[in-house]
Amino acid sequence: MLSDPENLEYLKLHSLVDFSSKLVLEIGSGDGRLTELYHDVAQSIVGIDLDFDDLQIAQEDALDNVNLLMANAFILPVRINTMDVVLFARAL
Repeated sequence: MLSDPENLEYLKLHSLVDFSSKLVLEIGSGDGRLTELYHDVAQSIVGIDLDFDDLQIAQEDALDNVNLLMANAFILPVRINTMDVVLFARAL
């Protein structure tokens, strides 16, 4: 497990992207580690991943504005031009 006691990842992510009231697609959401860094300000999040076990872990911490789906980046489960932010980090 990664440790970030200084919250550098949170600070960097929020310095690059304004998640306030945005519709977010997180490709490769995994266990929800990054999702937890911005879910409180985003309007709605669709998190996709191919790893069922990771999605189950993320679902345990289910957040009202987060919808987790098993899907891949080639066939996105959202309509074109419906998301404000697309986050793709550490998903390769």
